[in-house]
Amino acid sequence: MLFTSLHFILLFLVSTALYFALPNRLRWPMLLAVSCYFYMSFIKAYILILLFTIITDFFAAQLIDRSTGIRRKWALMISLGANLGILFVFKYYNFFAALAEPVASVFGFQVHYLAIALPLGLSFQTLQAMGYCIEVFHRRAPVERNFMTFAQYVLFYPQLVAGPIERPQQLMPQIGKDYAFNADKVSAGLRLMLWGFFKKLVIADRLAPIVDSVFDYPDMAKGPAVAAAAMLFSVQIFCDFSGYTDIARGCAKILGIDLVLNFRQPYLAKSVSEFWRRWHLSLSTWLRDYVYIPLGGNRKGKGRQWLNLLAVMLLSGLWHGAGLNFLVWGGLHAVFMIIAAAMDKRAPANYTGPVPDLLNTFFTFLLVSFAWIFFRAANLQTAMQLVQSLPSGWNAGGITDVLNIMSAGKWAFVLLHLGFLAGSGFMAEKNSSFPAMALKLDPKFRIAAYYAFILAIFFFGQYSDRSFIYFQF
Repeated sequence: MLFTSLHFILLFLVSTALYFALPNRLRWPMLLAVSCYFYMSFIKAYILILLFTIITDFFAAQLIDRSTGIRRKWALMISLGANLGILFVFKYYNFFAALAEPVASVFGFQVHYLAIALPLGLSFQTLQAMGYCIEVFHRRAPVERNFMTFAQYVLFYPQLVAGPIERPQQLMPQIGKDYAFNADKVSAGLRLMLWGFFKKLVIADRLAPIVDSVFDYPDMAKGPAVAAAAMLFSVQIFCDFSGYTDIARGCAKILGIDLVLNFRQPYLAKSVSEFWRRWHLSLSTWLRDYVYIPLGGNRKGKGRQWLNLLAVMLLSGLWHGAGLNFLVWGGLHAVFMIIAAAMDKRAPANYTGPVPDLLNTFFTFLLVSFAWIFFRAANLQTAMQLVQSLPSGWNAGGITDVLNIMSAGKWAFVLLHLGFLAGSGFMAEKNSSFPAMALKLDPKFRIAAYYAFILAIFFFGQYSDRSFIYFQF
């Protein structure tokens, strides 16, 4: 059930109406049932996997809370083992089996593969559940005694499939509260949802066929087309993922729940390190707090710091996908950050100002776009083929190939919306994004702006049941 489907819209409207109509003691069980129904609309049997991890983590946290010494650590290991074990079986077993197959064949062993689908959002749910038990272990969050509250923490349907990854201190206290209908919160939530639908349907899904036409046919691609597709994919994946997050945060806000901010204009970053302080914040902070800092962070010298950074970014790549291309994607980001850190002390201290800042932002965008080639490509072989084609075709014929991807009208449409998106990014940097700006408008103009966005979504939206990109993770 996609956020952009009529099925979801009807579910959201009916469940939200019931949410405010029911007394609080029935409201949250109803919402938990809706969350289960939402998840089961994909593959029904996979709800049993979530139920297993919820039960395991709930009781493991109880054991952690009342235990000391080695028993406390073993209780944490139970939680981590259950979550990582399920993640390995469904997401990584076939990947490592393929890597082991050449070695196994030498010794006469046959490698068997699993014909199973990856449960939607498994990586997100795993990190959120493990984060809860880790926080309880370090006594930074209280243990939750109510099983229904903890189940809702894991299953909350707006952020169930693709986050943001919530910390227990942020989300858990909001579950179970008796929220009165708040017109301001409903209005703010609807604005967020409208902005999310616009980014997904009007920008991301209209860019998708253009990007696909290059990445799905690497044999025909030349340098200009690959460069254009990589940069357009940068925009596509941002609008797709941040659009999902805006819809999720908007749904939750209407219900009285505030989810964490997941994006802060990442393509305005002046370095790759800053990009990761703006992109997918709930993941980058999770990796920082639970992997980078425990490994030693930046406390044990530059060499160890860079090694820790490389390990974290490789893990980030592997988290996104079980493929060598994702490992290369994560490794590239680590290399970019390490080189920038090594060169930082050699940069002139007065090398600041609007022009250098703009150049740094553009150069960072190019580096990130180059790395996205490995993320978007079907596999490492395809990614390398596309990268190798980058130097070719920089002539009139190559430029014509790019223009042939789209008609002049589509180019005009894309450029118009890219300009609008860039402008909204700069405004958001000044705390004046579309949802915020709408409040400053005269009521008549505000309503006109809402209608304009709705009409744009209705007439220019691409309705093709295209899933959100991050659903595959």
